[in-house]
Amino acid sequence: MLSRHGSLESAILGALWGLEQNGIYTNSVKDVYDILGSTVQSAIKVANDALYALNHPLESNPARTPETIRNREKEKVFYEEFLKRLESL
Repeated sequence: MLSRHGSLESAILGALWGLEQNGIYTNSVKDVYDILGSTVQSAIKVANDALYALNHPLESNPARTPETIRNREKEKVFYEEFLKRLESL
């Protein structure tokens, strides 16, 4: 477990700040820890899994709305940036 001001917390807060500023993210940091875990390694695994899922969607319908495509691209950018921050720790 990292301390309250540990590197993982800093990476999470830094990544979420931009999303909050744009009204995209409104959940609590506790919710993020429930998803990402408490180590950098667990957060990297979750982010890589999310990127894989975005790049290899399960649905068989390739027709997506322009909004869905834009949202997936935004998610990819978020996870890629988040991974860069995590990997630099």
